[in-house]
Amino acid sequence: MDLFFNEISAYYPAKSKFDAQQKMSAFLELCKKAKQEGFNSCKVVNNFEETELAATYTIHNWLGDTEINKNQKDFYFSFRNSPYEKGIEHTFDAFCYLDEPTEPNYNGSIVEGLMWANLCDSFALSFPVNEVWRKSLINIEFDDKPDRRKDNVKHISSLLHFDYYQEFIKSQKEPVLVPSDINPSEKRIHLSDDHGKDKLYALAKKLVNCDYVIEIPHSLPFDRHGRSFIREIHPNGRIDVTLIEEDDGYSMMVQTTGKTLWETQEIAKILKELY
Repeated sequence: MDLFFNEISAYYPAKSKFDAQQKMSAFLELCKKAKQEGFNSCKVVNNFEETELAATYTIHNWLGDTEINKNQKDFYFSFRNSPYEKGIEHTFDAFCYLDEPTEPNYNGSIVEGLMWANLCDSFALSFPVNEVWRKSLINIEFDDKPDRRKDNVKHISSLLHFDYYQEFIKSQKEPVLVPSDINPSEKRIHLSDDHGKDKLYALAKKLVNCDYVIEIPHSLPFDRHGRSFIREIHPNGRIDVTLIEEDDGYSMMVQTTGKTLWETQEIAKILKELY
């Protein structure tokens, strides 16, 4: 799993350079504990080094600060990673908003790190700058047309939070993929009567033999410029695939048993290796 840094918590700069240095030290202690617990990295925004830890003192300044131990800087570079979105899937289409009325400045703001932590069924990590960002669970709201869907995010901003979530962390060291209980011969394949249907159907018949595929719901628009078999991965278990051996880019949607983006990514790897 990866942690996802909550960028909202970085909007509160410390009062002094010393406080900023302490903030980074505490942040790295959380990251070190996360690594010990099996997390791969902390995902951050692309321009994370421009974050102001204190007025006129950014993470970039911290990295160049001769007062800071080189080991801290080396660990920072080894564990932070960007961007938020992972691998070959595209950015999620819906917007996600903070739903914490007691957050004094940013309730209702668009959030990215919290959204990705939720989609990947992982954790957001924050600077504990106020009471909201010291909680173990953060509320969010998705703008899923036509409705707004409320959800929450598992949240870490202190070492005690690792103890609180210890059982969940142990259970998530590897994603548990659940096979479909539908016989391959009974899995639905629904493709449009377009040019190339026969070639897509031949691939679909292979795909439904995978234990984690439920059905082929429909064809997709041609992806003539696609160069990857896995075209896009969705957090609801759907995977877009493209027949890259054909110049016309015949494509279709595959519904899998994945319940989270992380599980669906693992199933996509299986499909790519098998087919």
